[in-house]
Amino acid sequence: MIVSYSRRFIFIRPRKVAGSSVELFVSRFCGEDDIITPASETEETLRQGMGPRNFHIPGYGRSRFLRICGEVLGRPAIGHGGFYNHMPAKEIKRLIGDEAWNDCFKFTIERNPWDRQVSLYHWHHRNNDAKPSFETFIRSPLHRKFSPNFDTYAIDGRVAADYVCRYESLEEDLAVVLKQIGIDEKVDLPKAKVGYRSERSWRDYYTPKTRDIVGQWYAREIAAFGYSF
Repeated sequence: MIVSYSRRFIFIRPRKVAGSSVELFVSRFCGEDDIITPASETEETLRQGMGPRNFHIPGYGRSRFLRICGEVLGRPAIGHGGFYNHMPAKEIKRLIGDEAWNDCFKFTIERNPWDRQVSLYHWHHRNNDAKPSFETFIRSPLHRKFSPNFDTYAIDGRVAADYVCRYESLEEDLAVVLKQIGIDEKVDLPKAKVGYRSERSWRDYYTPKTRDIVGQWYAREIAAFGYSF
């Protein structure tokens, strides 16, 4: 997640949409006073510009208990020590204030939810020698995982970003973003978090039942952006 006061843009970072690569790339255009959240140690080696800075908020801690309390209060930053990677737009706005929020060009990314769920499956089990079947990952309450992206970039049920890049056309859409914020540079994304899934088509993972389950989970994204199986 990035709040660039110098360039007047905010990158709202959802999950499993190449957000790491985009953040590492656009940080090269940031200044000393901008907010840049940390990446993993491996990812930081790919960063093309400013490293993490200004994300900690004094008085905010890091613990599971504080995260739970923060979620209940609608202020998740309390338990994350301040700004963090997949921070909801509502919380970013609260912390930086309406004036800065309204002054910045806000962009995010979305991806076909059925494809995104397959990516989440492989990422979640990337370090496991044995992993459950995809069917189990979707249907079992003990194994299923979600990536609630709509709640990341929406406020009160409405998309809060000024522009939503599509994962399927990411470089072209990101070029539109750069033009909007006055940057004349070629898009050159680093390859972060790659190599965790096979070349198998994401559609081949699904049965009619699991297709419908995922469609229900992510109905808001599907309705907002016209995705289909």
